[in-house]
Parts: sequence; C-alpha cells; structure tokens
Amino acid sequence: MLPMLGTLSIDASSWWWQRINNNNNDLTRLLVTSTLLVFVLSLFTWILLIKISKNKHPPIPSGPLGLPLVGNLLSLEPEVHAYITTLAQTCGSIFTLWLGEKCTLVVTSPAIAREILKDNDVIFANRDVSIAAALSSYDSRDMVWSPYGTEWRILRKVLVREMCYAQTRTTRTIAV
Repeated sequence: MLPMLGTLSIDASSWWWQRINNNNNDLTRLLVTSTLLVFVLSLFTWILLIKISKNKHPPIPSGPLGLPLVGNLLSLEPEVHAYITTLAQTCGSIFTLWLGEKCTLVVTSPAIAREILKDNDVIFANRDVSIAAALSSYDSRDMVWSPYGTEWRILRKVLVREMCYAQTRTTRTIAV
C-alpha cells in the first residue's frame, strides 16, 4: 500500500507541476517556487529552534503541578514547614515549587543542602534581579544585587570598612 501512495503522490505532484508549466506563466511559476522555498526554510528554521531550545534548559526536579500565573501559592498552608514536610514525603528530598512564575528549588536533605550551600556555593551565589531592583540600584551595580565575583568582593570590603570605621568614629565623638 505504501508504494501505491508514493506513486499516487508523485503522479499528483507531477500533474500539478505540468498544469503550472502549461500556463506558460513565469510569474505563477516564480510565485509557487518562492512560496515552497519560504515554507521549507521556515519549517527548517522552526525545527532547528525547537532543538536548540530543548538543549538550553537542564531538567528540573519534579514537584506538585501549579496553576498558571500563581503556581503553588494557593496550595500553600499557613504552616509552610509542615506543608513542605508532607511534600518531601511524596516528592522526595529535592523538588520544585512554583511561587508565582518563579521556580523555587526546595531541598529537605541536610546532605544535599550542605553540597549546595557549602561545596558549590559559588555556583548558587547569584540571584535573579527584578526590574524594580535593577531600576533602583543603578542597573544592579550595588552590593546586594551584583553578581558574585571580584566586583562583589571589593564592594563588600568597602562596605565593611565604611560601616566599621563610621561606627568607631561616632563612638569616639560621643565618648569625648
């Protein structure tokens, strides 16, 4: 049956192409050819973009399904620690919660928490900057929102020095 379908499709396409060629209309041939070319190129681009976008995001741990826009906020209980404990029993020691549109990674195992917070602290040190924080902090250039690195360490040293010296100067003037 498959060879018959292939022959039928070839006959149909050749009939269609002969009909276009018999018209001797170059504009029609150009229009059909360019339409097919645009369709094939857009299909190829679409497939390529899907393959690239699938490789961009690593898989995230499973967790309870949330609603669009609000995530799991409506299902949170007043005692959040009890709710997370019950979720840890069903989902495992590491799972995700959607708080609004933000994906939150929840870790309930001390060994995994130690690995994240102590062993891989440099990887997890940066945080997302909201639009309000970017506008109010000179495009995220203050100590709170700047990414972890040499600039952040310099800002921290300046802040500690100024805070400590300012405190000793005020205590000296008050003591005198």
